[in-house]
Amino acid sequence: KLRTKIPDITIRTTFLTGFPGESAADFKELMVFVNKTKFGRMGAFAYSPEEGTAASRYPNRPSDRTVKNRVEELMFAQNDIIHNANVKFIGKTVKVIVDEIVDGVHICRTERDAPEVDCVLIAKSIKAAPGEFRTVKVKEAIGLDLYS
Repeated sequence: KLRTKIPDITIRTTFLTGFPGESAADFKELMVFVNKTKFGRMGAFAYSPEEGTAASRYPNRPSDRTVKNRVEELMFAQNDIIHNANVKFIGKTVKVIVDEIVDGVHICRTERDAPEVDCVLIAKSIKAAPGEFRTVKVKEAIGLDLYS
């Protein structure tokens, strides 16, 4: 419903995997949900027991290897989703904020991106200082990042 009313909306979420009792079927259901929903931005983290919490005593915790693999599988799927979404921005003009300048290259982010955790837009031909907004035309989408 949100995407129908706001086509350019970015929906973000974070998942924790490996909680005690999480089965292979539970994880498969999560993967189907992620691939169907196509979140604009998503994080995935491994459950780790904290001493003194009730959850640290729950049985049937997936192995560390299983949890690591699940986090990687979630993020691999999400990276593919982001790249496919980014390709749709090629040729479009987007508003960015400059976060930093490294060797004359402006490292920016769009309105969809949180600082230090999300994708960036690399702009070589703008004039702006960190903290300033600019409008740039997207020329490429490589991996998770955009280039102008």
